[in-house]
Amino acid sequence: MAVKHDTTAYVMLKSYREMISKNLRDYMKLKGYETNASLYRAYCDAYPDDDLALMTFGRWINGETLPNLYYLSHLAKFMDMDIYELVYGKPVHVRSKEGDWYGNVYSHDGVAFMR
Repeated sequence: MAVKHDTTAYVMLKSYREMISKNLRDYMKLKGYETNASLYRAYCDAYPDDDLALMTFGRWINGETLPNLYYLSHLAKFMDMDIYELVYGKPVHVRSKEGDWYGNVYSHDGVAFMR
């Protein structure tokens, strides 16, 4: 019997994989990395104690798998962004009722997260 992958959890994980993959690919373009291997080498130079295979790193870039929280935090630091920005996308600035702007508010599917 085939397993259906139409559950909410599967859809959420797929969207997280896609967003992280997109952000990694955008970062590669922005910083001029030509290959997955060149980005991988730069990451390993920044975090030499991480036991990470090139194949695993490539799967993150291709959106095939998700990094765990440990690697997400290192990726975010390496890419000079917040972990929420890496997973959910760009930060959204929200104005309070008093007209003040709140920074570091992130939105995903209509839900706002504050740090």
